[in-house]
Amino acid sequence: MVRFAVPPEQLDQLQPQSALQIEAEGWLDPLRGTVETIAPEVDTASQLVFVEARIEGSRPEHRLGTG
Repeated sequence: MVRFAVPPEQLDQLQPQSALQIEAEGWLDPLRGTVETIAPEVDTASQLVFVEARIEGSRPEHRLGTG
């Protein structure tokens, strides 16, 4: 599971159960996953909306400096 934040104006691109691709520092290949939850409100401190996604098939050997 990965948690990340997006600006409210990008929420129209995300829906629960939609597929997504994440480029993460330290990983050789983009991670693929599925949106699990989207917070119902904007975080007042960051002005972002938190999203949780389940990562599919991520293995430690895909990370830089391993294997």
